[in-house]
Amino acid sequence: MEEKSKKPYRMRKLTVNCCLLACCAFCKYFCQGFPTFTIGMNFQLRFPLRDLLRGATTGEYTEVQLRELHRLAYSLARHLVRRKIASGKLRLNLIGLSESDITHDCIAELFTRDENGVLVEIKKFFHDQQIFIEEMPDEALLIQFRRLTFTMVKDGVFRLYHEADPTLAKILRNLKAALGKSPTWSIADRFDEQYAEVISTPTHTNLPSIDDDELERFLCQIMAKTSDLSYVIHQLAEALLSERRYRTRVRLMSLAQAIKICYEIVGWMEVHETDDGLTLLFDDVRSTIREVRHYVETTMKSGYVDGGKVSKELFASYMDALEKILHHEFIDGMDGETSYFECLRYIRPSLSKDEYRTHHRTIFEYLVKLAKKETRVRLQAQ
Repeated sequence: MEEKSKKPYRMRKLTVNCCLLACCAFCKYFCQGFPTFTIGMNFQLRFPLRDLLRGATTGEYTEVQLRELHRLAYSLARHLVRRKIASGKLRLNLIGLSESDITHDCIAELFTRDENGVLVEIKKFFHDQQIFIEEMPDEALLIQFRRLTFTMVKDGVFRLYHEADPTLAKILRNLKAALGKSPTWSIADRFDEQYAEVISTPTHTNLPSIDDDELERFLCQIMAKTSDLSYVIHQLAEALLSERRYRTRVRLMSLAQAIKICYEIVGWMEVHETDDGLTLLFDDVRSTIREVRHYVETTMKSGYVDGGKVSKELFASYMDALEKILHHEFIDGMDGETSYFECLRYIRPSLSKDEYRTHHRTIFEYLVKLAKKETRVRLQAQ
């Protein structure tokens, strides 16, 4: 009985050993068929990176090679996404996507193909940077491909923020424009993030960065008086330079988020929402209203003033009252509640209701109707 019980065990052991040998043989064959290539930071690829990038820029690649390049891009991008999440620079609760989803979304554009199968973004990058793939070792090509991937991640994160919070994205665009025009500030890329830096001054790296709460408190004090971003950032630069308590650089996203919070606190945020759900800032709407007034004034003045229907002085009163109505309806949110008569009487205090109905109503209300229509069209286009 004991011999019988041992025999099956030996047979099972032999079977297991045979399976292990077969697996080892298969793995050896597989590895010989698909050698690995180690590039920077011990990242292993099944093909030389030069071959993968050459194929991407010419359209001559296999699906296996394409998946391998995608695996590399995903690995690089996810590393940066994780760093952003860990440092609080990327908030998953705001965007509403997982780490993996964000990574895939950010690199998707890298793998857009044209009719010939060429990966257009990769080809454009190496062409614009004048990088010759055949002349560079894989380690140097990895550095360049990482640059491209990180740029796609930064652009992708900005786009995701725009989709999740259009107001924040609009503030960020306006802020970049104001910083670009400012003689005091510049925008610099540091640690895969964009920073606003005071020009021609040491950044005082031995000092801490201004924290978000302190930044919000300071900005709200300024923005209680004005919503002019150029003035706001000028005052911030002066404060950072004079107090010397903090570094003279601020993370761009932190600055934009603080400005948004201050807009909401002090009431500068415009509350009107168009049919497309596009929320606009107060400053943008105010600028649009001025443009519409100028448009109506220049296009209609010849027909009414030069045609002798109204005096030049009366037409100017119409324009002042028209601008006031647009402010009421597109900024104060009083759509349909504005009295055209009261707005015109505010400009011309002696105006009576009878005089308004008899001499002004037809022309003035036509001009207002024209201006409101034009304003809606321009706001929806922004």
